Amino acid sequence: MRFSEFAPQNSTARNNRKTRQPQPVALEPTDATRGRMRCNLAKKIAKSQAQVQPTQDDLAIAFMRACQAQNAVDDTAQQTGDYRAKRFNG
Repeated sequence: MRFSEFAPQNSTARNNRKTRQPQPVALEPTDATRGRMRCNLAKKIAKSQAQVQPTQDDLAIAFMRACQAQNAVDDTAQQTGDYRAKRFNG
C-alpha cells in the first residue's frame, strides 16, 4: 500500500485557507449598542428587585436568636468546665 493512499491530503486544505477572504464584520451603531446594554441592565435590576429582601425587623430577630444561641453555647461550656469561648456555627 502506498503512503499517498492513506495519507491525509493537506495541500488542498492549505490552498483553500490562503484564498479565503476575511468576512466583513457587521458593525452596530453606538446608540443601538448602548440601548441594548441599558435594556440588559434594566432586566438585571428588575430581577434583583423581585427577590425577597429581609426587613429590618427580620434582621433584628435573627440577630437576637443568634445571640441567644451563642449564650447557650457559652453557658454549656461553663457548666462542663471548658471555659474557652466556642464559636457558634448557626
